[in-house]
Amino acid sequence: MVGATAIVTTRGSGDGRPIVLVHGVGLDHTMWDATVELLADDRSGPNPIVRYDLFGHGDSADPAGPRGFEDFVDQLMAVMDQITEDSGVWPDAVGLSLGGTIVRGAAARRPGRFGRVVISNTVFRRTREQHRGVVERLQLAELKGMAPVADLAIERWFTRHWQDRNPDVTEAIRRRLATTDLSGYLKAYRVFADDDPTMPDGLPRLTNDTLVITGDRDTGSTPEMARTMAGLLPNSSVVVMADTGHLAPVEQPTEYARHLLDFLEKPHEPII
Repeated sequence: MVGATAIVTTRGSGDGRPIVLVHGVGLDHTMWDATVELLADDRSGPNPIVRYDLFGHGDSADPAGPRGFEDFVDQLMAVMDQITEDSGVWPDAVGLSLGGTIVRGAAARRPGRFGRVVISNTVFRRTREQHRGVVERLQLAELKGMAPVADLAIERWFTRHWQDRNPDVTEAIRRRLATTDLSGYLKAYRVFADDDPTMPDGLPRLTNDTLVITGDRDTGSTPEMARTMAGLLPNSSVVVMADTGHLAPVEQPTEYARHLLDFLEKPHEPII
């Protein structure tokens, strides 16, 4: 634990730089289970692999009072500080959806305290229509709680064909969403709806080696968003995974892990 934050650390078989994985809104560290297993087995992969639950999610506390974007940045940096204290180096960081927004924002504010950065399935420059959809989903949660939010998310995130082929994983994601603490979820989803107030102007300050990745079927964090974001980053590459929606590491864990490893194993110039 770091303060109110629940942390899970997995020792890998590789000798790569430590890595921290940040989940999306409504989920918890378990969304990375398949990815962690694959990364931990790779001889050149990251070690250790650190996951944590966002405030109000999973086993992390929901501190009293309102929540802003900087609270999530500070939470990530506290985890990063602990990893660095233990290992002596700044870790790489991977974030998905709201987690990607947090990683992106933290690295843009403090690039010298990160290794490589992966921004996965993360929104950028929503249109008015896209933002209206987010606000409507927030209002649904406020009025009716988490159960309808979970049902709607499953239909948005996964095709019916994928659900039919993966009923256990589908149900696990649905159950995780449906049982997430409503107060913690609403605080986080308001942050997700409002986005990082320093973006998009602050994006060029993220000078670390960065991979932007999404799925070709992700309707919320679209390939167009990914390519636009990558085009504004000084040192970036972009991957659009085929036949993949919003939860790329859940839908296609083997391919997703391979993209991470290919990126993380490249020669790296530290930020001075």
